[in-house]
Amino acid sequence: MKFFKDYTLLISIIVAIMFSAYTSYEYMQKATISNELISNIKKQTLLKQMTQTLIQERRSALNFINNPTPKNEEDFNNLHAKSKKITDEISKLFEDMPEYKADLIQNIKFLRENIQDAKQKYSTAFLYFFQRINSSMIESYLTAQNSDINLDLKIYITILNKIYSNLGLINESRSYISEALSNHQIVTQENIMRWLNDEILEQSQINLLPQNEVKAQIEKLINSKQTIDMLSEFSDLYLNIVSSKAHEISSDDIKKIDQFEYYKFSILLEFSDLVENKLIRDASIFYSQAHSKFIAFLALTGFLVYSVIVLFARLRLLNELNEDLSYIKEYMIKKDITPEAVLKELVATHRNLSDKYNRNKMFNGIKNIYLNKLIKTHKNKHKQNAQSIAFLKRSFMSADKTKAINTLDENTTLTYANFENIKNILDIESSDFVLNNEEFDPQILFKNILESKMGDVRDKNINFITFIDPKLDRYLVGDDNKIKIITSNIISSAISQCNQYANITVEIKTLPQELGSEFVNLSVSVQNDANTLTQSQIHTLLNSDANLQNYQEDTEFWIAVANMYLELMNSKIFINAANATGGIGNEFRYTIKLRTTDKPDIPKYNKNLQVCFVNDINAKYNSFFTQILKDFGIDFQTVSNLSRINDPKKYNMILMREDKEIQTNIKNLAMVKDPLTPIGILSKLKHDYLAHYAQDFSLNRPQVLIYDNNSIVLNMCATAFEAYGVDIVLKNNYEAMLEMTKNIYFDIIFITAQLHGDITATMKEYDRFKALTLNAQTPVIGMLSNTSSASEKDIESLFDAHIKKPFNTETLKMLLYKFIPNFKNFVKKENDLAKNREILLCKKSPIENKIFVSALEEFNDKLTVASSFDEVVQHLRDKIYGLVLVDEEIEGFNIETLSNFMETAIEEHKIDAKLFVFSNKKIQKQKSKSYIKEFSPHIGKIQLANAIRQELGHGPRGAVDTHL
Repeated sequence: MKFFKDYTLLISIIVAIMFSAYTSYEYMQKATISNELISNIKKQTLLKQMTQTLIQERRSALNFINNPTPKNEEDFNNLHAKSKKITDEISKLFEDMPEYKADLIQNIKFLRENIQDAKQKYSTAFLYFFQRINSSMIESYLTAQNSDINLDLKIYITILNKIYSNLGLINESRSYISEALSNHQIVTQENIMRWLNDEILEQSQINLLPQNEVKAQIEKLINSKQTIDMLSEFSDLYLNIVSSKAHEISSDDIKKIDQFEYYKFSILLEFSDLVENKLIRDASIFYSQAHSKFIAFLALTGFLVYSVIVLFARLRLLNELNEDLSYIKEYMIKKDITPEAVLKELVATHRNLSDKYNRNKMFNGIKNIYLNKLIKTHKNKHKQNAQSIAFLKRSFMSADKTKAINTLDENTTLTYANFENIKNILDIESSDFVLNNEEFDPQILFKNILESKMGDVRDKNINFITFIDPKLDRYLVGDDNKIKIITSNIISSAISQCNQYANITVEIKTLPQELGSEFVNLSVSVQNDANTLTQSQIHTLLNSDANLQNYQEDTEFWIAVANMYLELMNSKIFINAANATGGIGNEFRYTIKLRTTDKPDIPKYNKNLQVCFVNDINAKYNSFFTQILKDFGIDFQTVSNLSRINDPKKYNMILMREDKEIQTNIKNLAMVKDPLTPIGILSKLKHDYLAHYAQDFSLNRPQVLIYDNNSIVLNMCATAFEAYGVDIVLKNNYEAMLEMTKNIYFDIIFITAQLHGDITATMKEYDRFKALTLNAQTPVIGMLSNTSSASEKDIESLFDAHIKKPFNTETLKMLLYKFIPNFKNFVKKENDLAKNREILLCKKSPIENKIFVSALEEFNDKLTVASSFDEVVQHLRDKIYGLVLVDEEIEGFNIETLSNFMETAIEEHKIDAKLFVFSNKKIQKQKSKSYIKEFSPHIGKIQLANAIRQELGHGPRGAVDTHL
């Protein structure tokens, strides 16, 4: 009883819900009935059209038989086509009544096939057809008449029901008449009296119609001259037959009676059309009103139900508060506590809590300020450490020293990563906990993550097997900092569970999905072979304390932080025990959906390299390595160990996992360091990739990037490099420059020292730039204008060095020598190369070879002629040539192959070699090679001879223009 007392307010609303629901149900019923009525009327209208068309077609057929004129034939054909069209419509409209439809179509088909039959057979079949459809109409209206619909609609339905009943009687009378005519039966006076009954029009209850346009039209038909004359004529016939028993009923009398019955049939059909047209209009209006009211009451019911739920929750809360107040009141009475005492205690408690909160807030603020200062200081120190380590790497080639430097590098990176995590937490604390989505390169991001864990991996001597799917070849849009923390934490969790010499597998790949090319499902899986977790342990890990303070183990902390970030990305960590690693170990996995954008520029490499891969003892590592090679399109062979390679020289490169215990003299052996990544393998395939770290001299020209937002200044800077054999890239758009440095390595970068006119903003952009992997250790030189107000102290703290614009020749030379190893090899004026007068010529046809040999006849003793590109390559292998002239139209022409031979001659043999290409094209690659020049394929003999004399130091006999 107490329950009902507390919730009495809800009873009235529940009653209203019941009433509203019942009313909604009633209107739904009415809408359904009216909709069915409209559908039935449409079907009946089509059947009546069929009936009238068959009558007209029959009449036209008989006219054509009696008088076969072209007009009668045309009328018959038109009506025949019309009846066929209506038949097709009937077939579609009665799809929901297959048996009834089949019977209808069969009857119609029979009537149409016998339409020209002059005998009584057709009339009998037609009357039977109408009897079938008339019965269904009466049945349909009886059903609607007994339903709960509008009273006005019921009046129309009652009248139509009566009309169709009378049509049925007329059809029955015509059947008797048809039978009498066909069998020559004697017709009784009683039948005649019934057939000639003209009151059937009045019996259709037309008088029940309300006064409207329908009733007016029907009265007009009844009072028409044609109807009055017809009724008058047959009244006379009726009186003659009735008044005289001796009146002999002839066949003509019966035919007249049949005509009278047909007229009644036709006029009743017209009545039904008028009434049904009115009925279908009113029924449509009634349906719209009933349907609208059904929707309204249904919405009202839903709103009332929602109100009851909300009100019930509020009343329940009030009830609980009331119970609490009653308990407090009873407690105060029992303990004899006054309200004043309770209030004083509450005030004192609030004051203590407020003081404690303010104290904690103050100390927390001090902590944040201290940590922010510490992080800022550490960022500057980290930059200095990175520069120092890069310098040491370039300076020391000793294996032990290199190992020590690598250890320092890894520890510095790890420390920096920890400070970055602290900074992220502080940023979250001072702002909304939201995603900061930006475009990032997944290959670079995950490579950095894996490399940051190498210190922990080495501490435990863990076998670290990694895989980053090369199919992740597009920029992704997401919060890369949070993804970095999530993945790092999961790997740290897996490592913390492991003992010495354990195995950990990290697999980063895309999953099949139906999101389209704009999205990718990114899956990160980390497996170890540590002790298998129980279900309760997994539950504890996945439900760690949300405040991140009461964790018992490091693993709980890492997982809790990762899950906190994953919730922002509508994802979570899944932990699978045992089944992921064949009975032992655990798998930590998460999947996130990210949007993709453009593809980054990937460094080019030669896919035709002959590569050999030496298998590792770990099958999973071998599987990942070979998968990456396949995705790169590299054709390779595998061997079980180095001793299986009989002829190392037949391979351009031999790849294997780094093993410091292996001692070998194989020069083309390239060891791939852990962690295994596509970028790591790509750096081996691209032999000049990051080449400046460990080579005595380089065959590749140094790559120089210059950025300034002023194109004129850029061109002035470029001219300062004319004395050096370097490749220069000029950029006047900062974002374009930043995008290029993500995937292309440069030996030195020159950047304007005031990117945005403010040194603080410049430092922020510089930090963003230095975060890029491929050029993180590249020396960056700040360019100052002569009018710059920035202090040199600020510039020196930000950049590796600085230089003023326009460049001073000696200052630029000093910087290039300082930051590019062995730069002396690329100073043009210091290159003391010997002249080699051997000439190799190859044109695309023997005739052209003869023409050019005659032009160079003075050099016949030094001239060698080749007839194909393969022959050119063979000559270059056998002998050093100072001048090589090749037509690019010859089959198999390859500029890279020729460049390699030229560079070997220059660097190893100190020969001033030149490559002349007969070409109409301006090949971009040729512009970056100082020893490559172009000749027009149509160069004259004299011009060619002069050009060769000039190269050999003989002096030209006339002006030289190689592109005439």
